[in-house]
Amino acid sequence: MYVFQKAKENAGQRRIGNHRRPWTPATLAKSNVETKRLRMNHTNFQKQTLKALHQAKKTENGRQMEYRLALHPHDSYNPD
Repeated sequence: MYVFQKAKENAGQRRIGNHRRPWTPATLAKSNVETKRLRMNHTNFQKQTLKALHQAKKTENGRQMEYRLALHPHDSYNPD
C-alpha cells in the first residue's frame, strides 16, 4: 500500500534535483507500466498469502479430523 500512496503523491510530476517538472509522454508511459507491474506484484502476493492461509486451514482441519477419528473410531463407521 505504501508504494501506491507514494505514487499518488508524486502523480503528475517528477523530481529533478530540487525542481519538479511535469511528466513527458515517455515518462508517463513508463510510470504507467511500472505502476501496473507493482499492482500485479501486490495482487500476486495477496493471492499467495490467501493460498497459504487456505492450505494451513485445510491442514488444521485434517489434523482435527484425524484426532477425532482416533478418539472415537466407532463413530466413523456405522453399518446401520
